[in-house]
Amino acid sequence: MEAGVEYRSLPSPIPSLHTLRRSGTQFSIRALVAGLFVGVLVNISNTYYGLQAGIYFQMPMISGLLGYLLFKGSERLSIVPLSPGENVLIISAATATGCMPVAAHFGGIIPALEFVIGPQDGGPYHFSFGQLLIWAFSLAFFGIFFAAILHNGLIQRDRSPWPGAKATAQMLTVMHETTKHGDNEVIANPTGQDQYRNVSGAPNRQWQKVVSVLLRFGGGSFLLTTATHFLPSLRTIPIFGMRAAQNWLWDFDLSAGFIGGGIITGPVIPLHMLCGTIVGWAILSPLIMSKGWVHGPVDDWETGSRSWIIWISTSALVADAAVNLLWFVLESLRKHILDSPVEDRPDDSQTPLLHNSSRDAPRRRQREHLPATLLYGFKRQTRLLLVAMFVLSIIICVIGVRLVFGSIIGPHLVVLGIALALPMAVAGIRALAECDWNPQNGLVSQLVFATLVSRANPNALVINLVTAGIASACASQSGDIAFDFKLGSFLDANPDAQIYGHIAGSIFGTFVATVSYRLYTSSYEVPGPVFQIPGSYISVSTARLILGKGLPEGVPMFALAFGGWFAISAFLKLRFSDRWWNNVLPSGTAFAIGMANVPSFTLSRLVGGIACWAYSRWNARSGNITIASGAGMILGETIGSIADLCLTAVGV
Repeated sequence: MEAGVEYRSLPSPIPSLHTLRRSGTQFSIRALVAGLFVGVLVNISNTYYGLQAGIYFQMPMISGLLGYLLFKGSERLSIVPLSPGENVLIISAATATGCMPVAAHFGGIIPALEFVIGPQDGGPYHFSFGQLLIWAFSLAFFGIFFAAILHNGLIQRDRSPWPGAKATAQMLTVMHETTKHGDNEVIANPTGQDQYRNVSGAPNRQWQKVVSVLLRFGGGSFLLTTATHFLPSLRTIPIFGMRAAQNWLWDFDLSAGFIGGGIITGPVIPLHMLCGTIVGWAILSPLIMSKGWVHGPVDDWETGSRSWIIWISTSALVADAAVNLLWFVLESLRKHILDSPVEDRPDDSQTPLLHNSSRDAPRRRQREHLPATLLYGFKRQTRLLLVAMFVLSIIICVIGVRLVFGSIIGPHLVVLGIALALPMAVAGIRALAECDWNPQNGLVSQLVFATLVSRANPNALVINLVTAGIASACASQSGDIAFDFKLGSFLDANPDAQIYGHIAGSIFGTFVATVSYRLYTSSYEVPGPVFQIPGSYISVSTARLILGKGLPEGVPMFALAFGGWFAISAFLKLRFSDRWWNNVLPSGTAFAIGMANVPSFTLSRLVGGIACWAYSRWNARSGNITIASGAGMILGETIGSIADLCLTAVGV
């Protein structure tokens, strides 16, 4: 530490709630409760869309925006305004709560065990509510503590762009950081464009517009979703004619949530999904029917063309995921081994954004020669405590899996699954840091356990699915939590306070995810018209593929061809990421999702993506508005689905 410079640090181990409350800027009960409330919406949304289409939304920007808006009017009531640190706590609690359906695999592994596999594969399972709760609780913590252990090294000092975390931090900076400028307040904007509001208290029109858009689109989405309960035909609009809709499933789903998802992602990903939809449902499906390789209805998962093209989707997904994971692992090794060390000084990516205003210029200049550390970081004693908590979380996982699956999954398999997850988690964090993409894939674990567990074992497929679920739970959750930590570092937030939000959110999220999953699966046909669980079928298809259980007629040649192409495509997209044609090459992941889901899902997302592109062309400063509109539609449909459950329960 250089003379004359003070590094702020909190006592270790993790400080008491009283100490954090006393500061009034990092931890507060109101922020924690608000984060849990927002997290409920994200949690239910991820359960709903996970079962429906195998997709998930982390939504840190939306969580931060909703948390900010909850307290926006408190200034007029002489209540202490929400601090940036509290806003980060809201996001942390919401992320931990919202990611639990993903970590517990309530859209993939669990419905696969309940509704997909048969007696020949050791199933099906019929989990009680208590077993589901134990399973979710078992997977709720080790991803959090592993990310926390990596905080000071891999996350805090990392100089990668972290595009998603930085964009969210910039949004929060615009909302919280103000400087006086004559008769107006200037809202410091990291993009360089200042926004003004009157000092007398007139509200910022931009944020008024964001609130209005969020409420209007959310309300409209809620009404549309409720309307589909009484008019189910809105889910299957035959825009290409009745013959195409009935025989080949080419119809349009008027789902506000799907359209909103397309608005948030923009046009590129839906266009890549459209490629998969066209190849799978307009080319391959008629082809294999004409060849006589399948004989049942198109949408039948056992005998129809859908049961055939899911293998092609899986090959594209596996090839893309494998190349991306391998790339990020090799790149990390290259940077640490071959590259010369970079001078250890702060740069734009490490300087907390809330200290970029002119009034902090002296402090910024004072930091110019400091080591690249953040104002807050875990001290040695805290890191030791985190390691102990990580070990305890593994013990909890071993006990929980034993209670749910008995002797089928031995403790050594659980520990090995977590051990395999750790390098996958590091690769996932690196992927988030570079390109804002969390792989969320248990492929490595599935491949390893396919060699360790005898194929003659009647429970081989169940073991493969469960261990893959454990591994990917740790990897995906670590990535989401690392994202939060990096966001906090940009805003000078205290990671000790974030840990409280993560732990509370995970505990609360296990209950919310379990309740919502059981409500949805007990109220709707699964798989069925609403919840088609494509993620479950992809997981089972992958397990059967690597266990050598045989492929349908005609699949091997096509699977090899598509897998090889998307392996090459993934390499080209990574190697030449700055070329103009990069977006023209379809992403293997997006292509696979477009092929695994029915065309109506992709067409709805495409409408949203095109709408986002058109509006951005008309209004260059449309970022917050488009995010708010898309989020409003997703959350509105989520709330509408809850209303639909209530209407079904009362027999309406």
